[in-house]
Amino acid sequence: MAPNPVPHAARTTELLTQRLVRLLRLLDGGTARLLDAHDIRIVEWRVLAQIVTVENATVRSIAEALSISRSEASRAGTVLEERGLAVRLEDPADRRSVLLEATAAGRGLYEEIYPQRTAALGHLMEAVPAQDAATFDRVLDVLIATLEEGEAGAGRLRHRTGRRRSGGGS
Repeated sequence: MAPNPVPHAARTTELLTQRLVRLLRLLDGGTARLLDAHDIRIVEWRVLAQIVTVENATVRSIAEALSISRSEASRAGTVLEERGLAVRLEDPADRRSVLLEATAAGRGLYEEIYPQRTAALGHLMEAVPAQDAATFDRVLDVLIATLEEGEAGAGRLRHRTGRRRSGGGS
């Protein structure tokens, strides 16, 4: 058998990406099945969770927190508003900005779904030994912090040069 020309670190990194994407898709699939009973999509659920748990959430802050575009956050906010789960308010601190706030119905839906979703995720984590779960949690924190620092650096580079930095994707 011929040796694999791709270095082990590169293979491991690619496998990590593929495995994380697969894990996310599986998690999202379970969440989607739970949300289907309430006729709400995952992005709308995530926006609802933000506006229930974060005060003075703007479309911009929601988009940043969820790593989605402002237009996607705005569209989800519109759907929530049309369903009576959220309202849009003028931001008194910045009149150009829009706040999204959960209505009583939105909070009620969140309080109904959240425990079910948490129980499902808790059941999943019961399959992982406590020591491994703690290590996994620390590894995720390190990976996220490292990537966010890289994004912040790339953002500073774009700001200084007025151009996006080119390079490999994930």
